[in-house]
Amino acid sequence: VELGDAPDGSIYGRIEYSTLFIPTEAVERMAGHFCAILDAAASDAALPIEKMDILSPTETKRLADHQPADVSQIRYSFVAEMLDQAVRAHPDREALVFGTQRLTYTELHRIAQEKAKALRSLGIGPKKPAALLFKDPLQRCIAAWSVWAAGGAIAPMDPEYPVERINDCLRQIGSVAVLTEQEFLAGLAGHEAFAFDKLIATDEAQA
Repeated sequence: VELGDAPDGSIYGRIEYSTLFIPTEAVERMAGHFCAILDAAASDAALPIEKMDILSPTETKRLADHQPADVSQIRYSFVAEMLDQAVRAHPDREALVFGTQRLTYTELHRIAQEKAKALRSLGIGPKKPAALLFKDPLQRCIAAWSVWAAGGAIAPMDPEYPVERINDCLRQIGSVAVLTEQEFLAGLAGHEAFAFDKLIATDEAQA
């Protein structure tokens, strides 16, 4: 996102994105939400951002139309529970595919559970999130599932960021462990960082 001053005194904006990964409609919707925040801030500078309404009237109506009358009856599922359900429904179906690498739901579930044990031994779980810094998309997905299986939350990091920016982002997040690849460890010396592919559960290490 780029913002600047136009010659007439107004503010112009530009969003650069890849159409290979993000639909144009999604970017247009995001731009509309961003403009709504700017309008709300300009109207009331004292209004906290969490109280600003970013949805258009059409989006608000669409959500209201799909909202159950009794929200107390809604059963929400955690992501880890969704994987458990997928394993039971189609255990041999491919869950992750990247190039020639493939994992079925059963394989992904087994790896995620094994890694989750190791993550819990490091304190990663409901009270301690994990930042993910990976170039390998498959490992990034496995790491995310593993953290969810451990009951934790994830903070994805862009591996294309300069080391200084990555460290600044981690400092802003606060108390967080970093799961990453071996090549990034040297630049994360000031943080609690671990090479994800080296992690094994404590009982396995003792065995």
